[in-house]
Amino acid sequence: MNILLVGEFSGVHMTLARALKDDGHNVIIVSDGDSYKNFSRDITITAQKRKGKFAALARMFLDVTGTKGLITYFKHRKVIAGLKGYDVVQIINTVPLDCFGSIASYLFVRKLKENNKKLFLCALGDDYRWVKACLLNRFKYSALSNLTIKTLHTYIYSLKYVYGMFFKKLHMYVEKQCDGIIPGLIEYAIAYEGIDKVTPIIPLPLPKKIFDEANSMDANVHTSSSRITIFHGWQVGRELKKGNFILDEAVKRILQSNLAGKIDYQIVKSVPFDEYITRIKSADIFLDQTYSYDRGMNAIFGMAYSSVVFSGFEYEKEQHIGISAEPDVDLIEKELIRLIDDPVLMKTIKNNARDYALKRHNPEKVMRNYLNVWQGYNLDGSQTHSWSLNGNNK
Repeated sequence: MNILLVGEFSGVHMTLARALKDDGHNVIIVSDGDSYKNFSRDITITAQKRKGKFAALARMFLDVTGTKGLITYFKHRKVIAGLKGYDVVQIINTVPLDCFGSIASYLFVRKLKENNKKLFLCALGDDYRWVKACLLNRFKYSALSNLTIKTLHTYIYSLKYVYGMFFKKLHMYVEKQCDGIIPGLIEYAIAYEGIDKVTPIIPLPLPKKIFDEANSMDANVHTSSSRITIFHGWQVGRELKKGNFILDEAVKRILQSNLAGKIDYQIVKSVPFDEYITRIKSADIFLDQTYSYDRGMNAIFGMAYSSVVFSGFEYEKEQHIGISAEPDVDLIEKELIRLIDDPVLMKTIKNNARDYALKRHNPEKVMRNYLNVWQGYNLDGSQTHSWSLNGNNK
């Protein structure tokens, strides 16, 4: 098949494209590289950002009013017009390119729909359905749980999808025009529940290099006989959404107790990707986030490399594949102490986590699931004309 992947989220399309190419498909990625992460792509559509407070305010105004990126759209109109004749187009998010606002995104998606056979929406990142679900408290806790008048400025980007001009209309247009909506995480399956065309969840794929390396590691992972390494992947600027301050406070309490000598606490901020992965490999415990029901790529990396990950395990609490990190300092502290005091439990979770990650996030298996959905099949390959959230999402 000829496949066009538009947009990016933590390397999902980059990894998916590689698996599809290995399977013999022709694949083109159009993205901005997912901002500073700079994931590889075939066609780049982006806008140069001017620095300074005034420029940032101007971008915010254009974004909220839906007019951001109109000039960029018309500058790239020849490139966009050339994105035609594909069997499948998949966009990540209703705003697949961050340089576009709601109006430019509408024009872009409309052109993709007109010029290609099938259009699919992969639900990842902030969008109307997810933000609305957070605001309506459909989750016990979410990345918007710390939204107050004082923190409002931190959430402008998210809130635009509900309160910004034309974003809701854009979202409804995409839902109507697409051939299927594919949730990438549990939160999106919940946010889109009851909406037509929603498929079962397709998990995030591990990059092949990391999958192969983790798969070749000794399955007998033993906790170091010296101190337990606690790795905290701190996401600068996203503390309120990720709950880093909660995780940090829990560890600091332990550092003030008689268990302090048993742990080596490492906070990692803004390091190159290769160094980040190297640090994860040596971690016994990986502190990820507290406001999610599911896990993003960072947590999946940790699981694949046999760390006990504190992240979103809302529906897997009893499976011993990780620790459900709810936004509660006392609870996090209690779970950390339990692991420090029980090396057998830690070893069990580490091994289970690795096995689970390699099975669920196998890039070839994830690719097959996407192909089945694009071709109108259930994830197990059986014929279907509609999808249910009760389908096979493992």
